[in-house]
Amino acid sequence: MLACLASAHADTSFQGPADLRNQRPYQLLFLGFSPQSASVLPDGRTRVSAQFDIANDVLAPSPKEGAAVREDTETQRLALSYARGVGGGFEASAIIPVVARNGGVLDKLAETYHRLVGFDHPTRDVYFGRRDLPSYQSVVSFDRPGGDSATFGAAFGLGDTQLTLKHALLRGLRTGVAARLGITLPTGDKNHLLGSGGVDYGADLDVDQMLSSRLAVYANLSAVQIGRDSALGNAARSSIYHTSAALEYVSSSSSSWILQTEEGSAAVRTGNAFADGTQSTIAVAYRRRSSHGVAWTYACTENGDLFNYGAPSLAQIGPDITFSVGWEKRD
Repeated sequence: MLACLASAHADTSFQGPADLRNQRPYQLLFLGFSPQSASVLPDGRTRVSAQFDIANDVLAPSPKEGAAVREDTETQRLALSYARGVGGGFEASAIIPVVARNGGVLDKLAETYHRLVGFDHPTRDVYFGRRDLPSYQSVVSFDRPGGDSATFGAAFGLGDTQLTLKHALLRGLRTGVAARLGITLPTGDKNHLLGSGGVDYGADLDVDQMLSSRLAVYANLSAVQIGRDSALGNAARSSIYHTSAALEYVSSSSSSWILQTEEGSAAVRTGNAFADGTQSTIAVAYRRRSSHGVAWTYACTENGDLFNYGAPSLAQIGPDITFSVGWEKRD
């Protein structure tokens, strides 16, 4: 019965939240449940997807707020995923990310944008001002309590593999609830900040609510227990939480606009109060479903400089800007 209701819900014009995560390098290290609707694939049905994110991350808060933190890098991440309905209201999935961290191509674009909006002077996220930032470098570092520095440069390789089992708990005509259990396998190189080096596990709750024939809201809440075998040592937290919320407006039978926010605890304690604050971003996404079960997603994500760091629940610590393109096919 649940599988039939889930299938009926999936055939409506609503497409669910965008598959977006905070792309700050530390946040990508550990298990993270990307936003999803509560829909579950019927038995034997599959979903294959590829998500490409390119994120420009710049963070250099004042050392007066704690440890010296320096992040000036770009991350390109390709996440390949496969999901299958396995019956009884269950869905199993696997995600394998390929991650590149380097000087990138977005520095001049970000510099021009910040100059136009007046953010090239000293700000909370870059205390000495962006005019003094060199372009196209890749460094992620913070000072450890013992006095040495944890510093990482450019890298390329697999990230940690994520396995998830999802179960439909409630599926009505207007409301849906599902739960997910997840675990990561340490396939990423922890010494180059591509993986945690440990096994993370956690749980997530997905909730949908249709408000009208064109509006729906989605909420996700998760908690993750972090494995401790990280090159970051005791700087990695033992557990983190994450929430997200999305509002979808159906503009046509095949397309939607989505306003989406996400918030979570810092996965790594750098010792700088600002950098270790609320990890949150806000995004606008456009999704279009074509024939033959194919859908495309285009999204832009911003951090707290959009609000001059005055609205941490909406957007605070994360990359300056992230552009995302997603492709999905269902059979």
